[in-house]
Amino acid sequence: MKFCSQCGHQLRKQDNYCAECGAKAEKPSSMAEEAAPQLSTDQAEAQAPPPADAEPAAAEAHPASSVPDVARPVDPMSPPRRRMSGPIKVLIACAVVLVVGLIGGYAAGMYAYHPDRVIEAFQEAIEQEDANRLSELLIPASESMGRGEEDVARLAAYYRTHQADLEKAVESLKAQAAGETDADAPLRLVADGKHWFIYDVYRIEVAPYEIVVHTNMADVEVFVDDRPIGIARSDQLSLEAGPFWPGEYDVKAVYSGEFAVLENKQEVELYEDRRAEVTLAIEASYAQIRSEIEDAVVYINGKTTGRSISEFEDGLLGPLLFDGKTTLQAEAEFPWGTFMSEEIVLTPEMENAVLPFLFEEAYLAAREQVMDAVNKFLASWVPAYMTMDISQFTNITEERRSLFASDFQWMMETGQRFTAEIVGSEFDLNSFVLDGGYNGLPYRAEIEVAYVLTNAAWYYEGEEPELSDMASFIRYELIYEEETGQWIISYFTALDSIDFSNTQAFTYE
Repeated sequence: MKFCSQCGHQLRKQDNYCAECGAKAEKPSSMAEEAAPQLSTDQAEAQAPPPADAEPAAAEAHPASSVPDVARPVDPMSPPRRRMSGPIKVLIACAVVLVVGLIGGYAAGMYAYHPDRVIEAFQEAIEQEDANRLSELLIPASESMGRGEEDVARLAAYYRTHQADLEKAVESLKAQAAGETDADAPLRLVADGKHWFIYDVYRIEVAPYEIVVHTNMADVEVFVDDRPIGIARSDQLSLEAGPFWPGEYDVKAVYSGEFAVLENKQEVELYEDRRAEVTLAIEASYAQIRSEIEDAVVYINGKTTGRSISEFEDGLLGPLLFDGKTTLQAEAEFPWGTFMSEEIVLTPEMENAVLPFLFEEAYLAAREQVMDAVNKFLASWVPAYMTMDISQFTNITEERRSLFASDFQWMMETGQRFTAEIVGSEFDLNSFVLDGGYNGLPYRAEIEVAYVLTNAAWYYEGEEPELSDMASFIRYELIYEEETGQWIISYFTALDSIDFSNTQAFTYE
């Protein structure tokens, strides 16, 4: 067996050249002397072993350094030292580069996926208001929390307006990245899967929050950011809602009553405490309504309640809003027409006050009718006395008619006569009084009037009357006669004068 003297490749006997490197193959000699160089007689003697009795000095006369070097023969039958080929060198170089690249790539991946990068990205997303990036970084601790754009935006808005809390949150996340634990932190750093099955993927987990709302009335509906969360019952006036993301929320309690919608709301900040307690009491205010017309129908903001004043227990109407926008009225049937009361605007100072319904229009209409009835009576009074004809009176009570009949009988018996022309009348408007209409009593009215007569005189039959102008001041009392639908004179009293500061005058044709 022989080997190539250049690369060590095994050669066959018949090979003249190396199949591996192409070097010329050396052929070994069959003779022993070809295997080693010939030595001279002197050299042979020098190399012969010394005799046993030779003196040591003889050996010292020829030190080793003076012996000439003899080349060691090369045995072509033993394999020489193997050299690397070019392709092998390339493969080894590629392997080295790959290993170095893998080590560098792993180190780069460890840096890129280190929790610190997540924390830095979180801070940048908050500062740049990058909602999409925040959605990638944040995950809810509970699936029921959801992860909508509104939730992420709420948290980002909170941190932008509460920089101190943001700084604390970042410090907590960094401490967690260093191996510390913070179970009460609003944000927690958690591993959420693997990247390339090597690196941990980190996310920021958002803690859940709850809101507990306490109210003071049953049937109160509670809303969080206009989303209904439940209705309070008489046996359970507290409602729990959640879980929520941290941030600011508008919590509202709404009572939808028969006559008004009452509400109370409060802005709630969810961050420091995981459970926020909120008390939203509904201030239910009632109106104490009163009226002598108890069957008057109550109106709220121009709409009928379908219920009369007497149907409200103790006259309490409500709950109502005393906000300067709620109005009350009542509609009543009077014998002389249907009228609405004056409008009452509910303001805060009216709470717990007694609110009477005043039917001003009915009052004014009745006053007009009463003045017409008095004018009608005065117009009939003059001819009735001139003719002593009781039938001239058309709007007096039977009792008053009987008194006039007696008066006329006395005039006929005594021969006393009367003549005059009525010119006009003037009513003291402030003197008008309207009463009655309750407990089965008829409506009654009073008014004072001054009237003027011309060419008037009392005289006896057969005498020439001495005509003059006459003025009289009378307080008339009237009742409303529902059978005939008119005001009739029931009584009158002579006065010395009337108040002329607020009057209404009439003239007669």
